[in-house]
Amino acid sequence: MIDLMPLARRLDAQIHSKVPDTADDVMTVPGDIYNDADRFERARTALFRRYPVFAGWSSELDGPNAFRTIEIDGVGIILTRDKAGQLRAFRNACRHRGMPITTESSGCASRFVCPFHGWTFGSDGSLIGVNQGGYFPGVTKETHGLLPIATAEKHGMIFVQVEGAETIDIDAHLSGLSEDLAQMGWDKWQVARRTEHTIDVNWKLLADGFCEGYHFTFLHSNTLGAMVIPYVHVVDHYGRHTRELFANQGMATYFAEGTPEKPPVLGPDIALVYLICPNLIIMGVDETFWYAVALWPGDNVGQTRVEYSVLLAPSVTEDQHHHCLEHARFFWEQVIQAEDFTNAMTMWRTLKGGRLFPLHFGKNEAPLQHWHKQYMEMADAVG
Repeated sequence: MIDLMPLARRLDAQIHSKVPDTADDVMTVPGDIYNDADRFERARTALFRRYPVFAGWSSELDGPNAFRTIEIDGVGIILTRDKAGQLRAFRNACRHRGMPITTESSGCASRFVCPFHGWTFGSDGSLIGVNQGGYFPGVTKETHGLLPIATAEKHGMIFVQVEGAETIDIDAHLSGLSEDLAQMGWDKWQVARRTEHTIDVNWKLLADGFCEGYHFTFLHSNTLGAMVIPYVHVVDHYGRHTRELFANQGMATYFAEGTPEKPPVLGPDIALVYLICPNLIIMGVDETFWYAVALWPGDNVGQTRVEYSVLLAPSVTEDQHHHCLEHARFFWEQVIQAEDFTNAMTMWRTLKGGRLFPLHFGKNEAPLQHWHKQYMEMADAVG
């Protein structure tokens, strides 16, 4: 775990001054940033195909020949570990006619047999055999393996880039955030629960709800609002990404008698959030479990696929395991779904109608401003 004491001191100063970390000015954006279909298509292609994006957790591919299938912007991808345990990523498409080589979501297999005509591929992507290969002169095992996709693995996280690169410089992508993430030990944590949902609302509108605590006092008055000290947060940007720290009620008296002997604790004292551009939110609410929400643009401007995961530390006992999953269920059902997502869908009914005035992101919504600036710059960079 990272050293929370310096961050706690910054929070304590904000509690007394009542001034959070802020942006330089108000950010005004066009009213159609959520509902414009052309903007949506351009941003989706740029952000999710031409830059590295989170693709899963290392523990989800546990051991040689483990595999998992995912889809990013309509592109079917198979993540595998070869016989030596090396991570690889390929288009989930047979080189014969494009049939997915597997429709399973995950599993363990040293080879994949295309269900259409029986072409066979190894977990390293190599073409092993062609059914009645004599009818395909020029198709060789050396030239017709699965099409590779750039991938990288670090800090227990997997990233892929669908287009435009053969490799990913993951340290450059994380832009200094690696120092934090390296201390988390997530490469040894397990995904204890994963749920997927499709919601009829724009994906950026859902992402916005995780980028600021300004709404906690009102929208979450009976849940998070009762746990968090309002209107204070520590914000640090790392390239496209952001670390955000919130003060829970324990911080109100944490420094009351000078410097405590023990560091602040996730949950009673502090909540820690990482915003990994463009679509991953990782929330630390306890020393033994974290939540992760990945938001994927759907088939149209008003649809989002949501993946919610619960990460458990290797030290979790059987009794703690039950507590963690119960807390995760409460957070997902009572906070994210019942409050955040319901609110976003209500907003979407207004925003999707168009003919809107400009919208405003306040100085106290610095992470929100930062993410939207990244969206715009990334989309503009690739046209």
